[in-house]
Amino acid sequence: MLERSVIRGAIAEKGGIKTFSAELAVGYVKLNLREAFISRVACDSSAKTVTATSQDAPFKDMKTVWTIRSSNDQSYVEISIDYSMRSMLLQFAIAGAMDMAVNKVMSAFEARALSLHKASINS
Repeated sequence: MLERSVIRGAIAEKGGIKTFSAELAVGYVKLNLREAFISRVACDSSAKTVTATSQDAPFKDMKTVWTIRSSNDQSYVEISIDYSMRSMLLQFAIAGAMDMAVNKVMSAFEARALSLHKASINS
């Protein structure tokens, strides 16, 4: 699960795309595993995507893409995660928990979006 997320360094913008580095700390409590890694993040407002990539340990390769679409006054959010780990033990641990982790992330995202929407209506 995600334990910490911190933007590292400056946020650059070019052609409507904001890029920055982010440090993420993740853990899997059942196996007492904790890892921190750096991702490169690109936020493309015109494509309505956020893409994070990393080859920093514990990943061999990781690419996550959030895509946001609107239709009929509703928003749809899709997340795609493609990864391979350097450690087979960590690969095994994460594979078993990935669906649950993605569902938790999406639920938290939806709850936060709803609270921001309600706040904007009340202001």
